[in-house]
Order: sequence, then C-alpha cells, then structure tokens
Amino acid sequence: MKQLIVLSAVLLQNVICIHQDEIRKILRVHNTFRRNYAKRGLPSEIANMNLLVWDSLLSEEAKERVSCRQDHFDENLNYLSEKQINVGITRNGNLTNVIGQWLREGQHFLPEFEACLDIASCKNFLTIINAHLRRMGCAIQRNCGQNHLTYDVFMCIYEGSHERQNLFSKGPTCTKCEGQTSFCNEGLCEDCVNPQMYENWDICELITKEDCVSDDQMILKEYCPATCDCTRHPFAEMQHPGILGN
Repeated sequence: MKQLIVLSAVLLQNVICIHQDEIRKILRVHNTFRRNYAKRGLPSEIANMNLLVWDSLLSEEAKERVSCRQDHFDENLNYLSEKQINVGITRNGNLTNVIGQWLREGQHFLPEFEACLDIASCKNFLTIINAHLRRMGCAIQRNCGQNHLTYDVFMCIYEGSHERQNLFSKGPTCTKCEGQTSFCNEGLCEDCVNPQMYENWDICELITKEDCVSDDQMILKEYCPATCDCTRHPFAEMQHPGILGN
C-alpha cells in the first residue's frame, strides 16, 4: 500500500511552464524592484541596471531542470556566473510570494561590501540585484511532497552576467549601460530592437524633453520605432512618464 501511495504521488507531479499573465506579473515584480533599487536602494544610484525580458529558451531549460529534489537549493551559489538559478517553494501556488521571499533576503545583504555574510542566506537576492542580467525564464514543479504536505517548486534561470564582474556599477542611472544601442527605460537600461531605424529617422534623433510633453507626442509615438520613442531616448527621460501611457 505504501508503494502505491508513493507511486500515486509521483504520477501527480507535473512540470509546467508559466502562463502569459504570470509572465507579465513576474517581469513586473522583478523590474519594478530593480528600477527602485537602482534609484533608491543604495546611498548612490546604480548606473547599469538592465531591464529583464522573458526568454522562452531559459523557460524550457528551467522546465527540464526543476524537480522536487531538495538539492536544488544548493545549486549555483556562484552569483557571478553567466547563468543564475533562483529556487523557492510555495504551498498555495502564489509565485509573487516566492519572489517576495527572495527579496526579503536583502536583510542579509551588506551594501558596503556588496556581499552577504552567508552567501546561502541571500543568494536569490543577489541574483535579482545583479545589474548585468538581461534575460530570464521560469517553470514550476507541481505537487511535491505527500499527503497534505504538498508544495510547488518554482525555479527561474537568469542569463547575461559574466564571471568576476561586480554586481553593479555605481553612478546616475543609465549612465553606464552596456552596448551601443542601450536606451533608458525609467532608470533601467534597455536594448533598442531596431537601432538602424532610430538612427535614420531625424524626428527620433532630435527629440528633446520638451517634445516628449508637447502636442507632438502622439506623432512621435507613431513615427518613432516602438522601443525607441521619446520616452526611451537616453537624453529625454520622462519626468511624467504617464503622459505617453507607457
């Protein structure tokens, strides 16, 4: 009978990718925190914090790697390697709560040393504030445990860092964005999808802060590339970003 119960528990376990509405929520929570941390999390601002975007290949990789094994929580403690792995558990399926647990690890972070007294105590937090990371993907292992003690394992894989880099560079936001086509998205560095179009369109190249709040704002939105409009211009960061509905 005991073997039958164990077999049934194994059969109920299933790994799933993340739905679109959950993807938007995961990205929003991550990027909102990264934006606020870059602007106000330290005595000085962070100059190179990247906007995180979803990567379906990383999501598939997470789907292949996530399981009910407890040794997941010891994976990849080198927080400056090219790929980072964050793992957490939830008993009610609330992924935002899991991310909240990762963020609360920040109480163990020592800003003056950019490190933790015990790396295992805030590894997930170090991943989230790693400015170099650009892409992420997640998956969930459902129905771990047995009987009434079931839980889900939530894993996210991040990519874009390099070994031996610092977590971030200090300075005014967006002043040290990596790459030649980076734009400032309210404090986060974001790559331009079509820099050639941006460079060739004078209406985009010459916009100013005043243009962004002028009567021409709708024309700018229509004729400038979607990710290179005036709200993303490195020299025209919005004082009132809600005007263009971003």
